[in-house]
Amino acid sequence: MKSRVLRYFFLALVAIGACYLLYCGYDLWKAHQKRKALFVYLTQKSPAVNKIPSDAIAYLNVFDFKRVYEDLQGTHLSDVLNHWFDTGMAANEKANALRGGMVEKTILNILGDEFIAALVPGQQNPVDLVAVAKLAPGSDFLLNLALAQSKHSTKTEFQDSLIYAFATKRTDWPEMYVSVEDNYAFAASNVNRIQQMIQGHDCGPKFLQQLAVQAIPETTFLFFRASKPELAAQIYGTRHDYFLEATSGTMISGQLPEIKDPDQEVLRLVSNLPRILNAPSTSYVLSANGTQPVQAIALQDPSADTSQKQPLTVSIGFHRSPIEGFSGKVRSQDWSNFPESAPFYFLSCVRNVTGGIDSHQDQIKIEIE
Repeated sequence: MKSRVLRYFFLALVAIGACYLLYCGYDLWKAHQKRKALFVYLTQKSPAVNKIPSDAIAYLNVFDFKRVYEDLQGTHLSDVLNHWFDTGMAANEKANALRGGMVEKTILNILGDEFIAALVPGQQNPVDLVAVAKLAPGSDFLLNLALAQSKHSTKTEFQDSLIYAFATKRTDWPEMYVSVEDNYAFAASNVNRIQQMIQGHDCGPKFLQQLAVQAIPETTFLFFRASKPELAAQIYGTRHDYFLEATSGTMISGQLPEIKDPDQEVLRLVSNLPRILNAPSTSYVLSANGTQPVQAIALQDPSADTSQKQPLTVSIGFHRSPIEGFSGKVRSQDWSNFPESAPFYFLSCVRNVTGGIDSHQDQIKIEIE
């Protein structure tokens, strides 16, 4: 009798354990399917991505930025952002909370839901830039009103839409064209491209539709893919911890430029990523001279030593100690040095940076306060 009871008890434990494992496995499967569904949405199912020309060769999607912004509330970085908005995103301007609220609302109305930028083959240049933003409800009216009142644009009609042209200082993209309709804002560096997007005859970049479906983190808010050369990157995270992941199957020619270690170095960024766009590999160093930022930049000649090839490399070195005093300024809401030292206010909100992107690793972690 006792052995039978023990046997039944053992069988019951096995059954309970099996049910628990099945339950956990089902939860893991559901989470995996949700991550795959997010990838499919960002590459194929999003109404915004379907407005991008089918021949796009590079694609960036800033997705659900409202969630990221809400996660940051209560952090030191949120305090610095709020003050920056109050200055109208011009550090040397006097802070005004009313202006800051308007800037914040405008940014969230345009970037809060979904914002896509893409590179497409150019008609007069190697590449043209196109972009589309899914606007918050009612924002299209306000944006159209602001465009209509602009004194620095010229206006033309296309079908039932208005296209506004703004002059730039770039020789390759001398004008940027903007149009707003049906809760979407369109922009392009070529008038034919913005007309193409307004007509809406495309169904999104073809190269995205050919990608194998992957499970990406559910908190992904920046998603990048390029076809020529092949490159994949995403940024994800919540509250205090954010991650950059990037991989590329392409070996990149040239060497990485060097900058000698300065005194009081705060930030060092070294990458050959610009070479993918035929720009020089770059090293950037930011150091502190008291409260004054000192910048140095070194560029590698794209035509020099193309025989050497390296994997995609992104290296970030961060030293908090030279700007430790700015953490106290943020906590006490002391913005007296903000006009000349805005980068240090932002960087003082970073607790640590670890990892890198090269042949041995593919992730950078940034911890913020």
